[in-house]
This record gives sequence, structure tokens and C-alpha cells, in this order.
Amino acid sequence: MSGEWTAVDFAWCVIGASLTAISMWLTVRIVNRKERWAKWTLALVIATPVLYGASWGPMIWVHDRQLLPRSATPILDVIYWPLNNIATEPDSDVGDWLHAYAELWMPS
Repeated sequence: MSGEWTAVDFAWCVIGASLTAISMWLTVRIVNRKERWAKWTLALVIATPVLYGASWGPMIWVHDRQLLPRSATPILDVIYWPLNNIATEPDSDVGDWLHAYAELWMPS
């Protein structure tokens, strides 16, 4: 990869920094003030990206078995573009892991 930044690189940095800042702020609220809403919000902030990544495999399973209408394919391509892009990137450890996870859901 060259030393040039793209808009996607910048967007990922902003998203990562934002999630880190929100998580740290919520952790301080939980530790100092013991607020219940902060616990639930932090759980949601952590669970959302985890569930997004985990849903990629079942989406591949449903898509490969053609259980969805063809009109859903462009929508799924947009929603799962980041994971598809990472999985097809050469020489990427995360991409290799995502590709192996996807193969678990593909028909044999």
C-alpha cells in the first residue's frame, strides 16, 4: 500500500477514534457514577460491530442458497462491502480469517 490516504482510510480512522472515545467516556461513567444506562450503552457499542461481523457468515449461507430475491443482492453488497473488501484483500491476516469464516458457511 502506498503512503496515500483515501477517503475510506480516513473514514475508518474517524470511526475507530469515535468508538474508542465513546467507549472510554462510558467506562468512566460506569466506574465513577455507576450509571445503569451507561452499562447498557457500552454493551450496545461493543455488541454492534461484533454482531455485524458475525452476521456475514449467515448472509453468505442465505445468499448462496438463493433464499433471497435477486433485488436484495445490491443491498447486501452495500451493507457488507467493508467485510467483502477486507476478505478479498491479498496478504491480510484479517482477510484470511474472514475468508476462512465465510468458507464455513458456503455449501460444500
